[in-house]
Amino acid sequence: MKGATLTLCTLLVVGFSSVLEAMDWTHPWQEPQSAADAANSSDEYAWRVFVALNWPVRGDTRAPDQKGTLAMQSATVWESWSSANDIFRPDGRDPGPWRCGGYRCCRFRQRNTVLSAHSGE
Repeated sequence: MKGATLTLCTLLVVGFSSVLEAMDWTHPWQEPQSAADAANSSDEYAWRVFVALNWPVRGDTRAPDQKGTLAMQSATVWESWSSANDIFRPDGRDPGPWRCGGYRCCRFRQRNTVLSAHSGE
């Protein structure tokens, strides 16, 4: 009986070893890119994506603020993205390079200005 219990425990540890290994959280602002992590640890992968997309951006760069935290009152990464109206033009024209200038980016800039004014920066 003792041998069967030991074998069962060994199988459980080996079977769940991928679950026991945590993903790397040293750079929480980086969106995870590993398909293996998405398949093996989908719940943690989803949280990593959520945290990365809700990370504050650095100014008008649309890049995550690596010195920031989730507690900062700032526009987030996903709020800096262009809207579908900026990308899919009614006349089918090329939307051009990814840059500020569209409606979404103006709202993003305004929000950052308002948040900066309230935070005393």
